[in-house]
Amino acid sequence: MPLRLGLLGLSPSSRTLVDAARRSDRVEIVAVAVRDKARLAEWRAECEVDVNVYESYNSLLRDGDVDAVYIGLPTRQHASWCCAAAKMHKHVLVEPPLASELSDALAMREACAREDVVLMDAAMFVHHERTRQIMEEIGSRRDFGEVRRCTAAFSFSASAAFLRASEAERAAEDDPLGCVGDLGWYCARAGLLAFGPDAMPKSCQATVSEFNAMGVPLDCSGVCYFDDDRKRALHFHASFLHPLRQWLEIVGDHKVLTCDDFVIPRFSKDCSYSVESFPGDASPLIDLDTCVVSVKNKTPVVNQKSQRVAMLEAFADLCLFQYPRRAEIRKREADAAVRAQALVSGVIESCRQRGELVSVAVDIEAAGEDAAPAKKQKRKRDGGD
Repeated sequence: MPLRLGLLGLSPSSRTLVDAARRSDRVEIVAVAVRDKARLAEWRAECEVDVNVYESYNSLLRDGDVDAVYIGLPTRQHASWCCAAAKMHKHVLVEPPLASELSDALAMREACAREDVVLMDAAMFVHHERTRQIMEEIGSRRDFGEVRRCTAAFSFSASAAFLRASEAERAAEDDPLGCVGDLGWYCARAGLLAFGPDAMPKSCQATVSEFNAMGVPLDCSGVCYFDDDRKRALHFHASFLHPLRQWLEIVGDHKVLTCDDFVIPRFSKDCSYSVESFPGDASPLIDLDTCVVSVKNKTPVVNQKSQRVAMLEAFADLCLFQYPRRAEIRKREADAAVRAQALVSGVIESCRQRGELVSVAVDIEAAGEDAAPAKKQKRKRDGGD
């Protein structure tokens, strides 16, 4: 029996989720809750789906035929509805960013752990076969060496309508993290993968090149250090103001891995990454430094499931099946999302301090024990629902 998924809200990603679910026999979208009837009608016409429709989010959560929910609501509402879903014993998949504050993310993890339900962020690339192979490549310390640097950039040229909408007071309140929470989330996840499953940045230093009229970041760049000596670092750039870039570079002692479409592959089934290696202790620059001696191999990853299908199926496996180390893997997924939130929150704090170096070292385990429940959204904001 497939995982029965309900959608809380209709984010731009909901159409692609419907398409991904159709291509999987392990996930089925069975319900949607949305208050805007016109938007719902447009969505149903585009997606051609027949699902249970609710005007109340709580009504969907009470549906016994729904096993899990995808939260595609504004960021400010993620925490309250995640905690509400957990109390109704629904597994939770959250559109990035996980929350607007680290304290909310910790409360979300605590609520899901208490009810023994899955908490996972919908960063698709993490669950793809190419990412598994990349992790295997950089995990070979003998061949690749220790990871010293990671560079990630994710940007796209947002439309004028998108930028105008972000300047509305309600929009700025609902999604205050801007490009840092939206695009920077993927850079954060990439850096955390590169430096290891238990990696936590020690400090961050970031600046915003452009805000909108409401102070929401539109273009941000910076660096996050993963050790006290600042020798292991993630350099990142996130922007709504530049052409599409989704660049990833991981630098080891002996090799350099690059991927120029790490967030969304150019082709859904076929993609690749490259690894360049250099000669021993000798300089790769020869003949008056006009030639480079290296070996650059492009590794194709072909005929794979799309990233979104792979993500949905990984989520379904965590929710439905009993297997060795399931509890450990569930915890690891939730912790990974909280670590990304800690990094993003550190970046935002540095931006607020005009580029000052700020500490982001957080004892994730200890913090989880004392996490306060997420504050309930005001009735005026969510209609008391």
